Amino acid sequence: MIEIVIFILPTELDDLSNLLDRLNKGSKFLNQYQKTKIRFNVILGISSEIIDWKNSKISAKQCIESFLSLRDKVKWAKEVKFTPSRTINGCSTARTSSSLSDADYYIWLDSDIIFDPLALPHVIHSIDILKVTGITEFVISPEIVRIWDSTWDCLVNQQFLHKPTGYQETHNPYSDTKLSGNEELSLEEVSNNTVVGQPYMKFAGGWFNVFSKDFFKKISLPQEFSHYGWEDTYLMWAAHLLNDPKVKQYKIKNLIVCENYYDRITSFKNQIMLIDRREEYKSINERVAFLNLKKYER
Repeated sequence: MIEIVIFILPTELDDLSNLLDRLNKGSKFLNQYQKTKIRFNVILGISSEIIDWKNSKISAKQCIESFLSLRDKVKWAKEVKFTPSRTINGCSTARTSSSLSDADYYIWLDSDIIFDPLALPHVIHSIDILKVTGITEFVISPEIVRIWDSTWDCLVNQQFLHKPTGYQETHNPYSDTKLSGNEELSLEEVSNNTVVGQPYMKFAGGWFNVFSKDFFKKISLPQEFSHYGWEDTYLMWAAHLLNDPKVKQYKIKNLIVCENYYDRITSFKNQIMLIDRREEYKSINERVAFLNLKKYER
């Protein structure tokens, strides 16, 4: 089973709708057996800890109705679970709790990620390749365009390496992620992340990364993590400290994903009053991460 894990706030409902549309298009290229191996685990955070409902113009009930109406977009999958939650306030707790499920593989998706609809079939094909070769403890990542700094260049597609850092803020993600059919997609181990002070793995959580169950058996997410931040950094550094040659990261060369800085539409803009507690949650998770990383030190 492949579990697709998505956490959103009510202000990201439009993003979610667009994301599910792209996945739906990709599902047309899956066979029936592959569809029976897909589970959606989509969570809508509605807690009063992160949303000031009293001063919002839209009610929680309206948000939940809009959220649940999107389930039909992915009815092709074997299991579709859409959960409004007053206890899960961010992607970190959504991902941490899901890592204990009975799935064999987990795909983490942020709602504002743009990708070619064929991304899902290619990701599933990549999982099958590693399965056949007997590699079980892995992370699979797509490639990206040039982003914040050079530490990410090990994931940057070669046609964007000459772009300036920060390119992701000004480009058109739809054209840069579109597969023309002429690209040669291949699975390549990420082994060129040699920047001093960086772990040998490099990924950001919701960029269509795939994590195997065996990877989580080797490196488990701390269940005391708070709601936001550090789960991806923790996994990278834990793998680095563990230094187990069986734990690998691969990238799908020429399959590109991007964050959408281009044309995002915010559902209920100025109608829902969010309470931004990300820094608070990140501070908790930083402490939790450092305490738990000690067990991987040699």
